[in-house]
Amino acid sequence: MSSALDISVQIVWMICDVKDYQLLQSKLTELRPHHTETVWEEVGDLIIDWGEKQWEEGGRFHLQTLEKGGANPFETRNLLDFVMQVYEFAGESALLKKIVHQFELANVYSDQAGLSRKFELYETLIEESYPRIEKREGDDEMHYYFTRSLKRLAQLTENWKGEEESIQLWTRLAEYGLESSDDERMSILKEIEEKAPWFAYANPELFLASEKAKKYIEKLGGEVSDGLTKSEAKVLIRNLRDSEE
Repeated sequence: MSSALDISVQIVWMICDVKDYQLLQSKLTELRPHHTETVWEEVGDLIIDWGEKQWEEGGRFHLQTLEKGGANPFETRNLLDFVMQVYEFAGESALLKKIVHQFELANVYSDQAGLSRKFELYETLIEESYPRIEKREGDDEMHYYFTRSLKRLAQLTENWKGEEESIQLWTRLAEYGLESSDDERMSILKEIEEKAPWFAYANPELFLASEKAKKYIEKLGGEVSDGLTKSEAKVLIRNLRDSEE
């Protein structure tokens, strides 16, 4: 039995039979310095492979079934959690694998039972993915996880802390979108208009790339110029609104 396989079996056994989360975490932390980053990445891969194979064979785990009600949510959430931590032990080479599972974990965490952890998971995803973005396009994986995590964090903040607390997050997402590729810019701005229409209405100058915003300006009787700055657009739209009233 290889070292990685031995460790993966030990971790899976603990997840299945030890219900104390803190105890599990402390045992995993104790194991960390005794193995290389390469071994830890192999451990993570083995746990994922095991989870998928045993589900196919009628087992109780599968990492993609939480939302379908086909697995024990607490056990599967723990499996996601500890796989994420194992990939973190593996360092930079396994960072994308860690981010993939952390994003899924954040999405399935209950707002009521795990709100603070849910916030923490999204915040870490944003912090780790942003400096590793190579191009602001849909096929850049770090771009994908940064924008999706930032959007979900903004929504979570708005829902639980109020619109005012979420303004900075929506602004960051909109400004990031304005510097992205054409398709991504339109997609990001459309998402914000749908998820936070109050923000789009209050900050029209950020949405000049949006067809919806252009039509709105034209409806008010204004003209959209490609050379219009954000501050000029803000004055224009406010003046148009005032004249409409």
